[in-house]
Amino acid sequence: MSKFDPTYIKQYLPAFCARYDYPQEATDLFADVLTRIEADPELSRDFYAPIHAYAEGKKIKYSSYLSGNNGMCRRIADSLKISTYTADFVFALSLIPYLQQRYAEAGLDEEIFYDGMIDFRCKLWECKKVYDVWGSFVCGWFRGWFNMTRFQFGRLQYEPKKHIWIHCKLGEHNEKRVPLFGKFLDIHIPSMGRLTPESVEDSFRRAYVFFRGRGYGRDIVYHTSSWLLNPDHYAMFAPDSNIISFMNRFRTVSVHEEKDNNDFWRIYDRPYDPASPDCSGDTTMQKGYAAIIMSGGHIKHGSGVFVFDGDKFYR
Repeated sequence: MSKFDPTYIKQYLPAFCARYDYPQEATDLFADVLTRIEADPELSRDFYAPIHAYAEGKKIKYSSYLSGNNGMCRRIADSLKISTYTADFVFALSLIPYLQQRYAEAGLDEEIFYDGMIDFRCKLWECKKVYDVWGSFVCGWFRGWFNMTRFQFGRLQYEPKKHIWIHCKLGEHNEKRVPLFGKFLDIHIPSMGRLTPESVEDSFRRAYVFFRGRGYGRDIVYHTSSWLLNPDHYAMFAPDSNIISFMNRFRTVSVHEEKDNNDFWRIYDRPYDPASPDCSGDTTMQKGYAAIIMSGGHIKHGSGVFVFDGDKFYR
């Protein structure tokens, strides 16, 4: 690991933000927050201590520093009179230069690192759209990146997991079986645009190559749990739409209703308010969900699996 240096962080971040087309307003805000932290010896000490430890290759309890856990970032937000979403995000950004070094030391392709860091831009824009704040309201999610347990290949993200809870047969003539226990890849779908069939399959194949040489056998189980696997989508979208194409990759094995419509913000760019469930919108998806929610229904969340053997997909 390179020697820790706060100056290096301030030099690194503008180029990083520019690479992912962060608005200049956001980049300037984050730089200003760092400057103000450094101007306060106590805040500076508390802020940089875990970053210093991470830069030296040590494990840190990342989530414990975030505002939601009443950690160091909340004290910074209160002291500087900024949003906790901004304070959390600046802390996460400041770890990224040393995460890149960890990727390099692990011998991972630089492209994998840069693919993964797209997620920070996705979360930045989600926060701006939903709360009109430059930052992130889900900074705890970034733990998977800093622990290097999550990787992105093109359009999708993957986390190796154990003990899948489903037991079902898949494929032509039931050739493949998803075991009750065993390794699988958990798929996450960042909010970075269209889910084209080409980009999805390319990602599946790239992930297979990566994990096949890291303890996985020939048959790899892929799993996802997402509102995008809502069976109501079959009535909303054309059979050849990207969303239906993505859903059809999986064998859906469970569906549940979100009683609090937790994924409402993903569709409407605003939090769900049960007292005023306004579902106005112009897109096919917004109109489809408006019909469901305004009639007392809920967003559904599905879980699905398939097996890929490097050649064929089985569901």
